[in-house]
Amino acid sequence: MSSLVVNVNNVPILMFYENYIKNKYIVNRRYQRKLVWSTSSKRKFIDSLVNGFPIPLILCVENKDAQYEILDGMQRLNAIASFLEGDYDFEGFYFDLDQNPSLKQKKDEGILIQKQPILDKDKCLSILKYPIPVSISTHVSELDIIDESFRRINTGGVSLSKQEVRQAGALCHFSQLVRECSYFVRGDTSHSSILRLNDMKHISLTKEKDSEYGINLSDCFLAKHNIITYQNMMASRDEELVGQILLAMITDGESETTSYYLDSVYSDIEKKSEILNKINRYGYDKIKKDFEKVYEEIIRISNNIPNETKLMTWFYKDRPNHSTRAFTVFFLALYDLIILQNRSIQNYRAVVNKIQNIASKTYDHLINSRKKWDKSDRNHLVRSTVGIISDEFIENIGIDASNHSGIKKLENILNQSRTESVSYDFKIGFYTMHDGEDQALNISDKINTLLAMCNANKGVNWLIIGVADKEKDNVRHNTFYKSDSKLYNGFYITGIEDEAKKFCKDLGAYEQKIKQLISKEPISDFAKLNILQNIQFIQYYDRHVLMLSLSRDTEPYTYNDKLYTRQSSHNYELKDPKEIMSFYKLFEVV
Repeated sequence: MSSLVVNVNNVPILMFYENYIKNKYIVNRRYQRKLVWSTSSKRKFIDSLVNGFPIPLILCVENKDAQYEILDGMQRLNAIASFLEGDYDFEGFYFDLDQNPSLKQKKDEGILIQKQPILDKDKCLSILKYPIPVSISTHVSELDIIDESFRRINTGGVSLSKQEVRQAGALCHFSQLVRECSYFVRGDTSHSSILRLNDMKHISLTKEKDSEYGINLSDCFLAKHNIITYQNMMASRDEELVGQILLAMITDGESETTSYYLDSVYSDIEKKSEILNKINRYGYDKIKKDFEKVYEEIIRISNNIPNETKLMTWFYKDRPNHSTRAFTVFFLALYDLIILQNRSIQNYRAVVNKIQNIASKTYDHLINSRKKWDKSDRNHLVRSTVGIISDEFIENIGIDASNHSGIKKLENILNQSRTESVSYDFKIGFYTMHDGEDQALNISDKINTLLAMCNANKGVNWLIIGVADKEKDNVRHNTFYKSDSKLYNGFYITGIEDEAKKFCKDLGAYEQKIKQLISKEPISDFAKLNILQNIQFIQYYDRHVLMLSLSRDTEPYTYNDKLYTRQSSHNYELKDPKEIMSFYKLFEVV
């Protein structure tokens, strides 16, 4: 195993911020937790800077692109950057943006707003001069070194939770499955596992109002419905729950319920191999889709509970107890009916009625008993639950059980776009919104945009129709069609049914017309086929959204024999021969 070459330096906060806005600091979600510091914790840290107290060493690894991957200190660095940019105050005062050229420029450009009152100039300058102790390791030839370093850093003291340590650096299929399913549940998905420190706030959780963090726990289903407390969500206990559910699915109910068993899946070579074989048997993608399908059905069931009652409140006659166990049983019962038996719910309200007080009536003697909860208890209660609700399910004839609605899928894509905006574009619809105009339909610009995004960015790129990312566009849509939209995390789900009804009579005719127009677009057959094969119509509550996607190819896509790429929010045509030749070279290794 290679060793790290370590250099320890004092980096003034002024220099740190310059590197920060140049996207020099990155975070690997494979082992790093979310931003979890509360505003009060950040203020205490700023107090240490103002008073010149020493702070712990920041640990980073420099990669081949001269970026610094943060091993330890992400919370501290975020606290500094967010204070400088005015996300929170210190003793009632906000940092003076005029004391730093980069901050002043952002203020002058309207990116940042100077909040009042302003912190004393001398205190601002002392913060900018404060030397952050930073250890930068270089010449890393083996990934295991980073993983082991991270684990040792977080052994003992106030560090990661047990589940976070399990997941930290784990590269097995199971750990990745837990990670991706947990992202789906929380909604903190990202386009890549490597994020800029600047973007971590968009996928981090908070329970504070007006926090700069992107996802409020009050919107997270598990916390909202009293399945997991806010505190345990912050400590990643939701991932532990997801892991236990996935193991029960993968092992056909043979997995143990203990923490020791979960540990062994991450650490014991034989157990890891056994679980990998079972994942390969079912298929990684199918397991993930099955999990998502069942989870979305639970959301739909919960949405049908009267008076917006929380799921666990509905489950228990009295105060909920061992809610994660009750949720696990209910999830696996639905998995049995929906996936294993390939059945679907015919009446959501009837299911809701049958599960009222189900935990108190059916689960209590096993869940709340003094004996330890084990797999036989879990499996017995799963069978009991299936028996209670099975009459409200009908057999699917010719329907793939893995097909599922897209409530969470759409929400996760919207969340991802916060950190990878260049790979996403949002449009209200294909038709212009002007009375008297002859059904003006513009699909060409939108297809060109999708191809231009692929030319500019690796991976899958998305064009979402039926979503407004600006309030003024939402107002324009609602005024023209005299309808309302659904608000989610700053996005307005306007849907496409209004323009479908106005210009094409219904969604079926609308879909047929859009597909016909795409097939006539002046693009390659390869691009055309892939767009049409992956077109998705997703129902989001009572709204429908059209999702077009395309992945980057081994050479650039052309539109009408012209070459475009994406710059900011605009399509840019490459015309100069030298520019075109240089652009093609970027595709030699994709």
